[in-house]
Amino acid sequence: MDGKKTAWPYIKRYKFNILLLKTFIYVFVLVTVPLLLVLSLNYNKFSTLVNNRVMDMNDGLLQKNAAVTDNIMTGLLDTASKASQLQSVVEIVEIKAMDGVYDEKVDKVVQDVKNYTLSNNMILSTIIYSDVNGILIDESGATRAQSMLNVGKWYDVHKKMPMVLPYILVNHSNSVFVCQPIWSPRGQRVGLLVLEVAFQQIRSVMESQETGQQGIFFVIDASGQIIYSSNRTFLKLEKQTIQEYESDIINVKSGQSQLVTRHSKRVVSVKESDHNSWKYAYVTELPDYQEEMTVNRTFLISSVTVGILTSLVVAYVITYFAYRPIRKIVGVIQNPQFHWNEREATKKSNEMLFITSNILADSDPDSDISEELGDRIRSLRQAQFRALQFQIDPHFLYNTLETIKWNAVAEMGLGNKTSKMLTKVARLYRLGLENDDVIVPLREELEFLKLYIEIVRIRFGDSIQFHWDIDESLYDCNVIKMCLQPIVENAIQHGLRPKNYLGNITVSAWYKEECLHICVEDDGLNLRQTELDKLNEKLRTGSGFEESKVGLRNVNERIKLIYGKKYGVNISNTVSAENAESGAGVRVVLTFPCRNFNRSEETK
Repeated sequence: MDGKKTAWPYIKRYKFNILLLKTFIYVFVLVTVPLLLVLSLNYNKFSTLVNNRVMDMNDGLLQKNAAVTDNIMTGLLDTASKASQLQSVVEIVEIKAMDGVYDEKVDKVVQDVKNYTLSNNMILSTIIYSDVNGILIDESGATRAQSMLNVGKWYDVHKKMPMVLPYILVNHSNSVFVCQPIWSPRGQRVGLLVLEVAFQQIRSVMESQETGQQGIFFVIDASGQIIYSSNRTFLKLEKQTIQEYESDIINVKSGQSQLVTRHSKRVVSVKESDHNSWKYAYVTELPDYQEEMTVNRTFLISSVTVGILTSLVVAYVITYFAYRPIRKIVGVIQNPQFHWNEREATKKSNEMLFITSNILADSDPDSDISEELGDRIRSLRQAQFRALQFQIDPHFLYNTLETIKWNAVAEMGLGNKTSKMLTKVARLYRLGLENDDVIVPLREELEFLKLYIEIVRIRFGDSIQFHWDIDESLYDCNVIKMCLQPIVENAIQHGLRPKNYLGNITVSAWYKEECLHICVEDDGLNLRQTELDKLNEKLRTGSGFEESKVGLRNVNERIKLIYGKKYGVNISNTVSAENAESGAGVRVVLTFPCRNFNRSEETK
């Protein structure tokens, strides 16, 4: 038989594993991927927040350590300034010649300065230099500076460019010279007082201030070399490691905090000293803060794994229940003659065998039904997959709407428009979930439609008027579930929206020639006759629809799928084609076989 030869290759290709793969892809793309995308965005946002928090903390610790160090240096400058003003110091640097009395005065000056600086244990030594006679005085006595091979960096600077203001020099031996000019009573610079301070002597003061936390505080000289570290063992590390830190610090501008990943992932904050003699830096290794990032990353990986497994399980369940009736109907397609006497029994099985029973009822026992069954199976598969895309878990959507509603009530109080509309929408979905019937009485379908209209009225008020013309004797007639709401929605969106949602919609029904006719009519815009003819042709053939006509196509295909090709949807203008420009509206008529509803397995 030709029909069997046409349908059977299709049935053989309709494998469970192929259907499972397609369903898994649908579930994963529509549900899991958006969820994982949200989790990824939150992870990136959380990472940025952690980095910013570490940089802010790093900058705060830098400011605190820098302030302590600058305060220490300011105190040393103040000590040098007061020591330079001692009368014995001023007198001795003005003496031009060395004599026996001079040595006595040197001992007195050394003792006076020592007594003045003794309380500051950071000062290693004190040096007094006379511009008048070129003599250098320290604890060992007086010596001519010219006779010394290595006086100190301060001496070279002072001879080349004498300063009139106090200043600080960084020595290569990790020490600093606090230099204070000495002035005569006449206002002339007559010498220089120098305090030598080791950076390591500053450590005890820094530690007493509790300025260090997880990072390391550095002092860097003008050449970029680290001359002080709050980590006692840092300067004993390998030279390459120290150079990596110096390189990272040099590449960060003063006054900024930056995440550096050149050598290791660390946050570096840099600041100039108040005395402009060096820079401060505070470096925190980011792995110190990685525990919370690791927890978040583990959660993301776990979510990906759970999402894939969940998608697979959901896809398997959906595929199993979608494929089971297909497997049963294969026997009908292969051997229809064995099922001819079981027409009534097939009606009690499921939706697909109910379709088969309608074909068997309209066919001769000796006719070949394989071709028509094959066409309907193909149409049903397309309809089922479209349904799977939008009905993966309607209970989830219902529960989500309930949650949103109570959030709106919590934020805006009872009686707000948002919560009212969400209540209606939730009831709408609940009504759709109360049973799995494919066929329902017109009465139930009208209840569903009136609930949708209540939602429309919340949004548009009385600008859209609804009218009813249905005799109660037709309430028990069979219709497919959710067939009127898409049509009414089309009338609002395509008919009344161009008129600013002002107009009338009439829903009527009548019995004629053993058929139930349900009409949805609006007084919005007409369709051109050419467009109307094309649309009716598409409804007749079931192909060529645009995405915007999904409601009409869905209702039309379901009617034809269950009841046959002579039933379905037809569209016409409410006026003749000659007056189609007047905008008098569109009439959509749904045609069903007129059968009274009897709740049984055939409605499933």
